[in-house]
Amino acid sequence: MTPVNTQQLWNKSFILCLANNLFLFIFYFAQTTILPIYILKNLHGTLAQAGLAMTLFMASSIAVRPFSGLIIEKIGRKKALYISETLFCLFSFAYIFADSLNLLLAIRLLHGIWFSILTTVAVPIANDFIPAQRKGEGMGYFVMSINLGIVLGPLIGLTLIQQLSYPTVTAILAALICLGFIFCFLIPIQAIPKMQAKPVKRKLSIHDFVEKKALPVSIMAMIISFSYASIMSFISTFAESKNLLAYASLFFVVFAISMMSL
Repeated sequence: MTPVNTQQLWNKSFILCLANNLFLFIFYFAQTTILPIYILKNLHGTLAQAGLAMTLFMASSIAVRPFSGLIIEKIGRKKALYISETLFCLFSFAYIFADSLNLLLAIRLLHGIWFSILTTVAVPIANDFIPAQRKGEGMGYFVMSINLGIVLGPLIGLTLIQQLSYPTVTAILAALICLGFIFCFLIPIQAIPKMQAKPVKRKLSIHDFVEKKALPVSIMAMIISFSYASIMSFISTFAESKNLLAYASLFFVVFAISMMSL
């Protein structure tokens, strides 16, 4: 496939990449917000078990993340995108049938694996459709699609869960993921040319997984995310305990306004 070369930032392929990424994070953050409510009310679990459900997803995602790049390099971007998004879609619908805590925890553990690969391969694919002179601006908009997912996901999830059952809300959110998957087929994904020279075999080292120069920024991002994740995961249960669930979504409206205004 010939490389896509465009001087326009807002080209069709880049917009499709943004839409797919937005729907992905809307699902993720909506589930992060409404899942503790489902565990406490419907599965009669505890706050500790709700926290475990959140942790298992990210634990499997983080565990697979160092190997995601190697997997993508081995099978190619297109296959990695299609396979990871297909399985992510299937596990998204699996929440509908999670009628026990053990089954739900298993789904969360396996779901995180495909989330890791999918979010890893989405970045270089989107980067291919950003003009060279506008890389910083383009990746800024790509990150903004994640930020919008952070605020729209909980807003949609909390609004719907007050009117509909958890399986129904999950089906709606999973349908968004499937819509994003359809967009993937419209993206002309570029194959990375293979090296003609035979690669030199060597043992894996820590440097294949960790870039020391990125550690300071990564640690800062981890501290910020640690603080925000605690609020994100349990603001719904806290609001419900105070009979304020109807107003909890306003938190994310204000958050979105402040984020977009900067």
